[in-house]
Amino acid sequence: MTPEEKEKLEAEAEKLRAEASSLRKGGWSKPSSWVPLLVAIAAIGTSIGQYQVSSFKEKEAALDAREKVVEAKEEESQLKDRNKKLEKRANELTEYISQATTQMSQLQDEIRTANNELLAVAEKKNIGPEKIAELERSIEKRTKKAESIVASAKKRNAEVELQNLVWQMNSEFKPDRLAAVAKLIESHSDSQAAVEYAVELITMPQLESLSASGRINVLVFLRNTKPIAWNKELLSGVDAAIDEIKNRAETGNAYIGPQTEEAINKLQRHVNEITHNKAN
Repeated sequence: MTPEEKEKLEAEAEKLRAEASSLRKGGWSKPSSWVPLLVAIAAIGTSIGQYQVSSFKEKEAALDAREKVVEAKEEESQLKDRNKKLEKRANELTEYISQATTQMSQLQDEIRTANNELLAVAEKKNIGPEKIAELERSIEKRTKKAESIVASAKKRNAEVELQNLVWQMNSEFKPDRLAAVAKLIESHSDSQAAVEYAVELITMPQLESLSASGRINVLVFLRNTKPIAWNKELLSGVDAAIDEIKNRAETGNAYIGPQTEEAINKLQRHVNEITHNKAN
């Protein structure tokens, strides 16, 4: 073996010994081998941090949603209590006016009877024609006044009953709500007064008193009304009411579900059609 060959063998052996030593140590003695590990540790740490932040945000959002649900339930309970009181008051008022109207009708009959008796007495006493004619005019005047009072009371009673029926669309009890909507569509779809009362219900501040079901019921009734029930002011009013409902939903002050959104869109198309036809 030549000296050169011997030198090469020793160099190779030294190289092998160095590699073997490196393998036994796992390469951790070299700083350059730390870099991938540190990068991996940093990446894992970042992922864990992002997961913790994301998890915290999800929990925070869930808590906010839960708080909103609780607030909505409390608000719904308050609305139900208010609705009960309003329904009770409306029923009492309707009953009172009905009784008053009946009493005035009875009074009108009594006045008519008394007037006839008065005329009979005057004729028996042979009162002159001029006096009897004067008495008849006086009786006719009082009779017309009594009839006017009774007619006014009946009209007011009908108005209160209609207002109460419109308000029943927001009743706590589902059967009452559905019955009110059905009756309004069947008997009052051409009533300007019914439309006016309904538009008022979806206009602030009355809008805040409506439950979700009540709001949908009002929208359903209005979209089933006839063009004759609408005038320029009511068309303008319902447009403003719809804009207010949408605005409250966009700002987070109210929630519009798919059913309510569909009812709003149908009413908007109905109103647009009526407005277009009235303009032509």
